[in-house]
Amino acid sequence: MEFLVVVEALTSNNTMLVICLFTSMIFQMIYALTASGVCVDISGKHTGGIAGIMNFFGQTGPLFMTVIFGKIANLTQGNFNAPLFVIGAVLLTGSILFLFVDPTKKLVLEHPEPTIQIVFPSEPIRPIKS
Repeated sequence: MEFLVVVEALTSNNTMLVICLFTSMIFQMIYALTASGVCVDISGKHTGGIAGIMNFFGQTGPLFMTVIFGKIANLTQGNFNAPLFVIGAVLLTGSILFLFVDPTKKLVLEHPEPTIQIVFPSEPIRPIKS
């Protein structure tokens, strides 16, 4: 997928650009399904929390990229291909880091889960007289 983003930045052929965009979107959908499956595999009964964290970072990346994309384009005198190299580098870094995730190894939390303990007062609460 990273390769396709770099090709998108370098090509001047519109047909090749559309093919690369379409193909990279297909790979993105496959990656999203795989990442979600790994999340369920490793998180056990904490799937909701881990999926929430994954979703949070998955949404903040594009949020910040909209600002960073414009800043990079301004710094390069309106070259809108330059930010695509940054996107390609981020995708490549994520892909390499994903290789180190072992889906067979379960997530183990070191801290016990908090429990709610309701304590009732031994004497009734009386209003304060003024």
